[in-house]
Amino acid sequence: MSFYTGIKVGTIAGTTYRCDFDIEITMDVLKVMYQVRPDIIVLASGDSHFVPLVLELRKSGIRVEVASFEDAAAREMMLKGSGH
Repeated sequence: MSFYTGIKVGTIAGTTYRCDFDIEITMDVLKVMYQVRPDIIVLASGDSHFVPLVLELRKSGIRVEVASFEDAAAREMMLKGSGH
């Protein structure tokens, strides 16, 4: 199984640096879902951008554990993971 390990290139947007690494993570997880068909996936992020991914994984019968610092995890992510 291979994951993105290259240098992530983003863009400067005003005073911030923007990159869409969450899209690349989503694509990698979907590849794993379709190719490996695991029983469980652990997503080490509490970012609410991943809620649609979590829902898709669960709809496919994959248990999803969300690993994040509680203070940093979006409430919606905490509620959508399988462990809740």
